[in-house]
Amino acid sequence: MTTLRSDSVLRITLDRQARRNSLDHPMIDDLVGILTAAASDDSLRAVFITGGASGIGAAFVAAFRAQGARVATIDLGIEGVPEDVWSRVCDVRRIGDLQQAITDAQSDIGPLAILINNVANDQRQTADKVDVEAWRTSMAVNL
Repeated sequence: MTTLRSDSVLRITLDRQARRNSLDHPMIDDLVGILTAAASDDSLRAVFITGGASGIGAAFVAAFRAQGARVATIDLGIEGVPEDVWSRVCDVRRIGDLQQAITDAQSDIGPLAILINNVANDQRQTADKVDVEAWRTSMAVNL
């Protein structure tokens, strides 16, 4: 896990191994507990999660909601996202759309204190099967 601090926004990128773990992995609860404790001031309890409609992103959404945080998420599809969570269909490769989603989320739920950069494109294939377009897509989403 890599953690960077920049202008009151805590950015977290989970490593690939953590993404493969069970959704009930204790790491999620531990991490959410640490982050919500760090954001003990109610004005800092807004979180933005990319890829929050399914998988480990949905687990983060649920864990932050359980801690009382105001949650926003984007994903390619938002079916199943709880109604009290700010959500929008957004492709992170479209930077302008991503910036607009962040701006709109902040307008609706307040200044964001936490960013969980969870979205990923993890298409597993052997090196001889990866074409240029698949490589570009993977790099655009994952980096």
